[in-house]
Amino acid sequence: MDVAVVRIDDVDYTIVDVINGYAYLIDLDNPDDFLIMKDAGEELVSITDENELESALLLFSDKITG
Repeated sequence: MDVAVVRIDDVDYTIVDVINGYAYLIDLDNPDDFLIMKDAGEELVSITDENELESALLLFSDKITG
């Protein structure tokens, strides 16, 4: 299994899942540090729209609760 790690602001985040173009990242050294970013081609970008963030959270919640 491949593990993808992304460095953001000198912190290494592990991508734990990708759902519908949203990447869910966690800092393994600080599990309270969790990011959701969206795929923008060759890079990940922050989500700035509150409704989009809510939709991305719902996607992740639906997946982990089954």
